[in-house]
Order: sequence, then C-alpha cells, then structure tokens
Amino acid sequence: MIATTIGFDIRLAPAAYLARDWDDARRRRFLLEPAIAWPRSVDRTAWPSLFRFPGDAVLPTRTHPAIDVAPVSFGERVSNLWAAIAPMRARAGGAADVLVRLDLLSATSPAADPFWGYTAEVAPIDPGAGPWTFLGHDVADTALTSAVTNCGFRDDERDALAAAWAPRLNAGGLFDAPADAMAWRALSDVRIAAHAPFAMFALYTLGSIAPTPSRAAP
Repeated sequence: MIATTIGFDIRLAPAAYLARDWDDARRRRFLLEPAIAWPRSVDRTAWPSLFRFPGDAVLPTRTHPAIDVAPVSFGERVSNLWAAIAPMRARAGGAADVLVRLDLLSATSPAADPFWGYTAEVAPIDPGAGPWTFLGHDVADTALTSAVTNCGFRDDERDALAAAWAPRLNAGGLFDAPADAMAWRALSDVRIAAHAPFAMFALYTLGSIAPTPSRAAP
C-alpha cells in the first residue's frame, strides 16, 4: 500500500456535538458497535469539521458552530480538506479542537489510482513532522462518505455484520489492521454499490487526543 497525504482538517471536540448528534437511534443505524463512546471518521457528517465549505451538506437537525471558508481551487484542497496546516490554523483563530491528517492508501501510485484520479493534478502535500498519532483506518467513497460510520445498516443485516466486524474495531470505531479495512472495503463495494468504489484511508491526529468520553452501552 502507498500512503499519500491528501489533506488536513480541524474536527470538533466531542463536547461540541457528540451528545446531540449521536443519540441511540443513530448509533443503532450507523455503527457496527453502538457502545463506542466517540466515533471517529474521515466523514465530516460523522465527525464534524470546524469549517464549512461551499456545497457542504447541512443537516438541519445537526447545527454546529462553523467557520465559513471561501472557495479555493483543487490545487489548494481536496474534498474540502486543507493542503497545509499553517493557513488552516490561522483561519481557525485558535480554536481548541482536533487537528487531523488524512492519508489515502492506494495499491498503485496516486496518479494511477482510479478512485482519486485527480490527485495527479494536485501538488504533493507534506504531512509535516508531527508528532502524528494514528487513529485508525476508515473506508469511504470519493465524497468521504464513510462506509463505517455513515452508510447505515438494514435491520435484516446489521446483527450479522456487527457480530463479524465489531470486534475488529478499535476504541474510536476504526480499523487498526489494514487487512480488516481492505476486507470491509471489498464488502462495501458490493453492499453499498451506489457509493462504490470505496477507498481506504488512514486517519491521524497531531499530538495526543483527548480521553474518550465514557458512555454506557445502550
């Protein structure tokens, strides 16, 4: 696998959204393990961003404080991600949230990857020195819609999927093992064909992450 940094974001800390957004009904519908206290994701619907770009989906039942960002070219961002940390931090104005880095994992070079073909036209992004903390692997489509936290499960499939896959998730609801993420990607390409092809991502945070809030199992 070839890891290519595709951008950065600042995601909200759990106190800003978690209790309101992730009620028991949503957890049951979208998570393999509803008892996961703080689901992390590349998906900005599952883990909201501090920023709001033009064209971002706005769910009326989930409103968050957001910093509006003017349109920029794909040479400066990919899928509403920042290409550099310094201007992102400057725009954030000192907000104390979670800085994340997203890496695309490709079997081939990014330029030849059928999933993310336009990366050939984007200048390489320097991931910086860190220190970066690995949060896990996610599986998502070209719009970063996660097949782990935001595609939902039918009633007739969720129990069997949860039994087989929930034990493979870490405390943040992501896959630690690349092989597990690859297998979930293959399953998702079939199960959620409307969003295919899916891809694998590695999610990192700068420095350490706050302790996971406690949550009793539903």
